[in-house]
Amino acid sequence: MAIHLRSAPAMRSRRVEKPADFARHFAHWLASIPALISKSLAESATAATRRDMPIRVLRSTFRRGDETLTCELALDHDDEFYEIRTTQALADGSRNPQKFDSVAKAFQRQAEIETRLIDVGWTLESRESILT
Repeated sequence: MAIHLRSAPAMRSRRVEKPADFARHFAHWLASIPALISKSLAESATAATRRDMPIRVLRSTFRRGDETLTCELALDHDDEFYEIRTTQALADGSRNPQKFDSVAKAFQRQAEIETRLIDVGWTLESRESILT
């Protein structure tokens, strides 16, 4: 990360300034440094996209006979919503993925889906928490 600071007032100009003018300009330049550092850090954070960061996924795998169904709960890539994704369409006709604005609502819906799957004959084979 490169932080580009403007030159100190005395270094910018070859002309001689009065000590009071120099002190005032130098103080102004010195006061601007935290803002420049903050701006640089914000630009660096923005430049590093969220897609480069790993996302925690809670994955439940269900089995019924020869069939396998996976249900995943994770943040979307923009960190705006929680998503529940399934590898098969659900019998209730819900969209895939399902998006939620709170983690509590997402966990509640995941529990509903898992309960319904078990009620219709699916068996929970595994549950894992992974970074993708």
